[in-house]
Amino acid sequence: MHKNVGKLFVLLVMLITSSGASWAQSKGLELIKKELKNGKALQAELVHTFIDTFTGDTSKSTGKVWIHKNGYRVESDDRIIAVFDSVSTVYSIVKNQVIISPYNKEDDDFAPSRFINATENEYKINEKKEKNVWQIELINLDDFAVFRQILMLVDTKGFPMKITALDQQSNVNESAFTKSSYVSYSNKLKMVDYPESAEIVDLRQ
Repeated sequence: MHKNVGKLFVLLVMLITSSGASWAQSKGLELIKKELKNGKALQAELVHTFIDTFTGDTSKSTGKVWIHKNGYRVESDDRIIAVFDSVSTVYSIVKNQVIISPYNKEDDDFAPSRFINATENEYKINEKKEKNVWQIELINLDDFAVFRQILMLVDTKGFPMKITALDQQSNVNESAFTKSSYVSYSNKLKMVDYPESAEIVDLRQ
């Protein structure tokens, strides 16, 4: 799974959990935010596609994602990522290695809560509704942001359908969500099972 997919999840968590006047402009985001405010977790199957604009190369991976107001979990073909509270746990299935590190919202680019307090000065938001789908365009006002333009599609039931983001090099990062549902939060989302033979790298010590 491409390295920027985690940043897309960060972005989604930021958008749907942020408070402030800016997000009131988006009825589509409000549908999702309402569920997460009630403590639910968004669960969905995921197809992530990365297109390198310069070379034309395309890579695709599949997995499952859970997004909660306090963190997220991603299970893909080659790894499991769980980022909650003050701990980030990443299990590489290919390397049979577990990396446990502090969850510092100030230093960790993959920390969702780092973006929760996003202000109305960070994005220009354009939204329209077509055929029962909210189309939400966000243009980043920060010239140095990872993603400069984001398009989200949200259905009328409050489920994200697709996020397409352009980075600074105009590469395309697309995450498509299917079989989405809102589920009760469980502490199991924080847990990562791995074999006893796995190498454990604990950076908290």
